[in-house]
Amino acid sequence: MIEQGPAAKKNIRFPLWLIPILVAVAFVAYNTIKGGTDKAAGGYVSDADLRAVCQGIASSASPRYVNSAGVVHPIKMFVGVPPQYDIYGPQLPSAWEQMRDVQLVGCADRIEATLVTTCDGYENDGKPTGNKIEMFDAVYNLRVIEAFSAKPVGDPIRIASPSGRCSLVASFDGEDVTKQDYAIDSPAMIAALKRFVQP
Repeated sequence: MIEQGPAAKKNIRFPLWLIPILVAVAFVAYNTIKGGTDKAAGGYVSDADLRAVCQGIASSASPRYVNSAGVVHPIKMFVGVPPQYDIYGPQLPSAWEQMRDVQLVGCADRIEATLVTTCDGYENDGKPTGNKIEMFDAVYNLRVIEAFSAKPVGDPIRIASPSGRCSLVASFDGEDVTKQDYAIDSPAMIAALKRFVQP
């Protein structure tokens, strides 16, 4: 019968040059698990995070806002009737919308809406659809907020938006027979935002 004797002890030398690499890997792994609460560590910010800023909930993964001339401070815009907000439809200058670096959130609160006209007569393959579009003049209370802290930047700005003409071509979702179109004065919105976003 053969018996196995005690294993021989071995001295293992740990290469010192590996220590900085392991520390760096551990740091990255920690911030990944942490969920990106620190922008410097590569925090991720979603549309939902930024939408919540309009409701007073801070997005701590966003960078801080410091109003400085000659620098673009990216913004994400939302529009709606509090507390419900949708992503702002009209196009903003492309340099203003950099999702990962959003510092500001614009909240266009619709505070008034007046029905001006109802558009109808829409057809599909030459047949009447019965669809209608109700066109509203609208008034907005535009709030500009620092995403990181959910604190307002400046005072709210009142923007009146007159409705346009009926569209000759329109799309309707699902079973919706009548949809509402609330006017948004995009040039006025951009002009109001410029002193915060691109001073």
